[in-house]
Amino acid sequence: MDELNGMPGVRSARWSGPACDDEENNALLLAQLDGVPRVRRRARFVCALAMVAPDGERRVWHGYLPGHITDAAPMGDNGFGYDPLFIPAGLDVTSAELTPAEKDSISHRGAAVREFVGYLGGLA
Repeated sequence: MDELNGMPGVRSARWSGPACDDEENNALLLAQLDGVPRVRRRARFVCALAMVAPDGERRVWHGYLPGHITDAAPMGDNGFGYDPLFIPAGLDVTSAELTPAEKDSISHRGAAVREFVGYLGGLA
C-alpha cells in the first residue's frame, strides 16, 4: 500500500502478529488508515510466480490487481484475507462481494498464471 510504504506486503497474512487471523489483520489495517482519504488508500494485490527449469533458466511472472482500501466496515463473504476491504479499480464493491467467476476474471493470481501458461504454450 502506498500510504503504508508498501506494507503489509509479503507479510500480509501476519500483519497483526504471528498468531493473527484475517479479522485481526483487517481491523489493524482499518485502524492504521483511519482518517486517510480515499485518494491515499491505493493498494494492489500482487502475485509473483517463479520458475527454475532443470537447465537453470529462471523466470518470474507477475500479476497485479489495483484498487483501494475501503473506509467502511468489511463487506462480502466470497474471499479471504483483505478481500472484504479491497475494492478493485473500476468497481464499487469489494473483492469479497464478487462472485468466484468475477473474481477469477480479474485475479492477480490468474494474470500471473495466464502469463506462465502462455510461456509454456510457446515451448511446445
